[in-house]
Amino acid sequence: MAVDFKVMKPFPHLLETFNRTLQQVRKIHSDAQMLRQTYSEKQGLTTELPIETDGIPKASTSQWNLLTEGERLRANLTAYQTFKTLLEDILEEQKSNFTPLDTEFHNSIGSIISQVEMLIHHIEEIMLLLEVPVSPPIKSDKHRPMSLFEKKLWGYKVLLELCQWTVRSVRDFNLLKNKRKEAQHFRVDMLAIRANKRLSGTGFQ
Repeated sequence: MAVDFKVMKPFPHLLETFNRTLQQVRKIHSDAQMLRQTYSEKQGLTTELPIETDGIPKASTSQWNLLTEGERLRANLTAYQTFKTLLEDILEEQKSNFTPLDTEFHNSIGSIISQVEMLIHHIEEIMLLLEVPVSPPIKSDKHRPMSLFEKKLWGYKVLLELCQWTVRSVRDFNLLKNKRKEAQHFRVDMLAIRANKRLSGTGFQ
């Protein structure tokens, strides 16, 4: 049976990109968890206090099961584009106001920024492969003026929400990958059935 699989050529690359994306998300989750703990200790945040959340992407949504493929991808892309900008703000605040001499800590934040940037590239690649339009980064609004202590709390909240987003993203990309695998298996089965019908029609088995 000769089945033409040329139309399926992009699928292995798509699957590989999903796997790289999931690996990157899990790495960010692990490193962000450790950075959040370190951040809390270095800023002296020993108690749970109300934290400013304006401008920080929220991972929770009551509509998660209803999101389309495109909506799911765009939500992830927008979130991590925003987190990249917010993490850069945190790094600048640490260098300028809070831990000016702690280069090791700065490097840890910089590492997370680089990882988020790599994740953004992976998400954009998936969107291109699935022909989902990739929108340019949305310029985030500057949050209201805050005291130094409020800035400490705000930075902690950014890291907290980043950790929660990585949990959501693992669910998102596993769902998207599994749906694509199911669709691919269905297409293979349909091509095989059609090929068998063509062979039957010519009298060859």
